[in-house]
Amino acid sequence: MSIEGWSITSIAQYMQTSRPTIYATLQRWTEEGVRGLEEKSRARKGPRKVTLKVRNEIRKLQENPLLGEYRVHTALLREVSPATCGRIMAANRQLYGIEKKPKPAPRTKQEMPFRASHRHEYWSADIRYIEEHLLPDPRPVYVITIFENFSRSVLSSAISASQTQWDYLAVLASAIRRYGAPEAIVTDGGGQFYSTVALQLYDMLGIRKERIDPGEPWMNYAETLFSIQRRLGDHAFSNARTWTEIQQAHQTWWRNYNSEHHYAHRERQDGRHSPEAVLRGVLGRTIPEDVLSRALYATHFTRQIDKYGYVKFKHWKFFGENGLAGEEMSVWVYEDTLKVEHQATTLSLYSIRLSPDQQQIAEVKNAHRLETHFRSPQLDLWQLSDTEWLLALRRPEPVVRKKPGNIVLLARQLPLPGFGETG
Repeated sequence: MSIEGWSITSIAQYMQTSRPTIYATLQRWTEEGVRGLEEKSRARKGPRKVTLKVRNEIRKLQENPLLGEYRVHTALLREVSPATCGRIMAANRQLYGIEKKPKPAPRTKQEMPFRASHRHEYWSADIRYIEEHLLPDPRPVYVITIFENFSRSVLSSAISASQTQWDYLAVLASAIRRYGAPEAIVTDGGGQFYSTVALQLYDMLGIRKERIDPGEPWMNYAETLFSIQRRLGDHAFSNARTWTEIQQAHQTWWRNYNSEHHYAHRERQDGRHSPEAVLRGVLGRTIPEDVLSRALYATHFTRQIDKYGYVKFKHWKFFGENGLAGEEMSVWVYEDTLKVEHQATTLSLYSIRLSPDQQQIAEVKNAHRLETHFRSPQLDLWQLSDTEWLLALRRPEPVVRKKPGNIVLLARQLPLPGFGETG
């Protein structure tokens, strides 16, 4: 058509395309002849980011139907963009029949009353129920978490079979030991947060107690945290069959949450987009160990575990874990129960009976050793039940030794050789 004298505009109108397309086609014809007439790919010439490996990683992440485009993108941050993740996830859903997360109902955004202006101004604490799991005991387990509002970082967390005030205090004490004390702590009206021991602890350490309004859980930043936990961790929690597996799933969630990009930090200009990067290891008010020990003197003690896995406490040896030799353990005594834990993870539990003066342990029974991710990689020579394993050993009473007095030795002087009695 061009050779016959048609103008570029006439050709474009007749072919129902744009003038730049006609120009580009004629240019390729001039440079390459017939071979240049085929439309060429406009894809980038460098190596493709969407490799089979990336596609397979996204497919494995999509086994958790609660993960969305942003969370999958943060897990593969250095490889693909959110838009690319979204396209691959849509293709995987169509190919493998993967369930899509339903969109949440729109909500009116409200101003957070406990928004922090600097690190450790506010901590939040809350307890979440985990009801979907495959553990032998069908009762719920609980995630107890201490959360820093400014960086959105999880400071201390534990998954526990109970939710007593002592379980909460153990997690709080672990956070204070590692990061110092906050100016204020925010919770709901739960009894664990307002127990006599907890209120005394806040008062002794100078921590202001704040409470969200009844029926307004959105005021606690921990609600947002647990919403993310549902997407990141609930799939693994629901498939956990042993206590070790559910603890490992909890540790994986904790590690991934703190290290991956957080949506609240997406617009920061300093390149710090994850909670741990924003926290930067900054500490709150450092509490000396003796002050913290006095605040918890009635319940908490610190001991070092020996090479056999035992801690010494009040003339007894209690088993903790033989894979933690030399580490510091926390011993909690409350309501006729003794608990040995490490990093807010319970290692063993004992029922005890104290002496009438409450100073000595008269009897230990119902010893229970828990499966944890701290278990030593060294396999046992044979498997023993809790009743066969000597988890609690009474140490021998110290021998009272009398102080040696002044002993006078009387000896007769023997005569020297060669001398008589009168010599």
